[in-house]
Amino acid sequence: SCVRGETLKGEHPKNATKRTTMEEIDDIVTDIAQGCAGKGQRVPKVLAAFIARTILESDPVLFSPEKELSNEGIETLVRMGIARCCQKDDPALETIKMQVTFDSTYVRYEEELA
Repeated sequence: SCVRGETLKGEHPKNATKRTTMEEIDDIVTDIAQGCAGKGQRVPKVLAAFIARTILESDPVLFSPEKELSNEGIETLVRMGIARCCQKDDPALETIKMQVTFDSTYVRYEEELA
């Protein structure tokens, strides 16, 4: 595996772009989690990432899969992610939280067995 900022021998520019995109995604997820923390909600990064993904997939007009996200699009996604994660008494959000917790626990359990 590659530590952030390192490059692998023979790495192609396309892979460098993917790494940058992954860093951008990590920044968005971190911004959502920190924004929620600012509102008194502790949101794990894995939940923030899942919520961001559901937002991106739910509005292909606003977040076109063919286009790179603009700074305005990123800000909108972060704002929407914070609002979604901080909703109170939302059965759908509670279901997502339970699923993310289950999936995270299962992955850790599998890693321990490996």
